[in-house]
Formats: sequence, structure tokens, C-alpha cells
Amino acid sequence: MFRFHDIAWSQSSEDYPRGIIAGALESGSLDLWDAEKLQIGPRLGNKHQSIVGSAETWQRFVSGSLD
Repeated sequence: MFRFHDIAWSQSSEDYPRGIIAGALESGSLDLWDAEKLQIGPRLGNKHQSIVGSAETWQRFVSGSLD
């Protein structure tokens, strides 16, 4: 189970027709999921080593972390 501080959903693209969902998790990580594969596949990855307090989309994902 994931507990979120914040969540953002990107616009669709050629590679991700339903967009990407980014979650700033309680654990401090930023995890990414392909929205089309969310029910059948794994997350896309964790992009930070320190705590992430927010996530936002604006043409690309932007996240806030100390690293």
C-alpha cells in the first residue's frame, strides 16, 4: 500500500497515451507509473534518494527533494 504526500498526472504523449502518474510517497520517494499499465505492470522507478515533499507536472515532471 502507498501513502501519498502528493500526486500528479501528466498529459498523454506518444510513449504514454494515458500519461504518467507521479507520487510523492510517505516513504520519501518519488515513484512513477505508466497510467495505461498501472493495473497490470510495475512502477517506472524512483528518481530520488532523499524525501520528496511534492510532485507537479508542467510539460515534464517536477519534484521537490534535497537531492
